[in-house]
Amino acid sequence: MLMLLQPTRSIEAPRRVVALHLLSGLASVVLLTIGLVQVVLALRVESVDSNAMTMMTKGASLVSADIRHRQGERMAALIDRFVLEYRLVHCAVIGPNGDYRYHSNPSMVGQTAIEPAGSVDQFGEIEKHWARDENQNVFHLYRMPIRSGDEIIATLEGAVNKEDL
Repeated sequence: MLMLLQPTRSIEAPRRVVALHLLSGLASVVLLTIGLVQVVLALRVESVDSNAMTMMTKGASLVSADIRHRQGERMAALIDRFVLEYRLVHCAVIGPNGDYRYHSNPSMVGQTAIEPAGSVDQFGEIEKHWARDENQNVFHLYRMPIRSGDEIIATLEGAVNKEDL
């Protein structure tokens, strides 16, 4: 005669323990994945800031040399090069009186530079602002003064689209 065995309580308890261990392991994997994504995003933002600061320091020395030695005759080419090389939304040189002397958008030349409002992050002389354009796109706006001795002769401005971060 064939007897069917009924499950006993002694078998149910280990199943529950195994299920809880598997569930806690799954939760650990999910939390580690979330942490990894946050670290990668933080490193990416730091990389963008580092690239922008490199562009600003290199750009400031090139712009300064062009202003002092060539009266800005190569400025349009420098601005276009910065936009392409660093994937900028725009790049500009602001004169000491606050107007755009050179801009990647030629229609902006001669207009008064817009002063960004809101919080500012300071990296030495480089300022980083959060800004929005007329289409409500968010971007980082970096500015660095260009000096001749102690006098500020211009300000280099570069904008990076937040979507590129």
